[in-house]
Amino acid sequence: MIAFDQLTWLHGKPQSSGLLKANPEDFLVVEDLGFAPDGEGEHVLVRILKNGCNTRFVADALAKFLKIHAREVSFAGQKDKHAVTEQWLCARVPGKEMPDLSKFQLEGCQVLEYARHKRKLRLGALKGNQFTVILREISDRQDVETRLQAIAERGVPNYFGAQRFGIGGSNLQGALRWAESGAPVRDRNKRSFWLSAARSALFNQQVSIRLKKTEFNQVVDGDALQLAGRGSWFVVTPEELEVSQARVHNRELMITATLPGSGDWEASATPRLSSRPRSPRKPRCRRCWCGRKSRRRAGRCFSIHSSSAGTGGMT
Repeated sequence: MIAFDQLTWLHGKPQSSGLLKANPEDFLVVEDLGFAPDGEGEHVLVRILKNGCNTRFVADALAKFLKIHAREVSFAGQKDKHAVTEQWLCARVPGKEMPDLSKFQLEGCQVLEYARHKRKLRLGALKGNQFTVILREISDRQDVETRLQAIAERGVPNYFGAQRFGIGGSNLQGALRWAESGAPVRDRNKRSFWLSAARSALFNQQVSIRLKKTEFNQVVDGDALQLAGRGSWFVVTPEELEVSQARVHNRELMITATLPGSGDWEASATPRLSSRPRSPRKPRCRRCWCGRKSRRRAGRCFSIHSSSAGTGGMT
């Protein structure tokens, strides 16, 4: 159901093959929030090392341990299950003594540190993720080395991968059934996974369409630009095109594509001096459904760059 081979390939279709995620240890992710815990407040930030664990599953287990509702535990982003990942979870525990999270026991998980914090950790509120990926059984090492060099220079499409859509696209199928039936979905986890799959599929379509353009990295009027390494962003105006293009070239700003949701760009954007009212494009039916059912509209950079792409992880 997810036709990944029909999405636009920035560097052409692969000419070689390899084995990815032969073991969870072959895919390492370290989350960087870009800030440290405040040391006080009604929330508790918990840094957890996970091996083969789903982020939502761990968040629900943490809520159960703390005897709070599952919605009181948040995170900046979901991480791969079949990997070794390090990330922060945030639990709201006001008016209580500091919980002893060293006693939190869950197979495949280890609490590394925890501290009080003033604010809830929200989706997307992170500086970035550091990835270490090991590829095994490479069929054409020279081809891979050439592609890694191209990625370092031009970046790579920031598509959501197959895991976001469930086994055989089951999460996206669930979202489509939900949209067509209009029936309420009581299961909180299903709602979350299905909405995430629908938003991700629409994002992938936008990225694929943009990459078909020769000057896909050219800033145009109405683009939503995000500050590199930060969550703040703004909608560019004609007067800002030249300066914004230079900042995109220097990788100070990133062009984003839409993650459909409620509200409009102007209401969600970071306040700034240079702004003008504009009418966002009228969304199509599935985007309307995402807007009614989903969280606030957001942006995600459509391509990513790596200054450390290399072949040290090929075997």
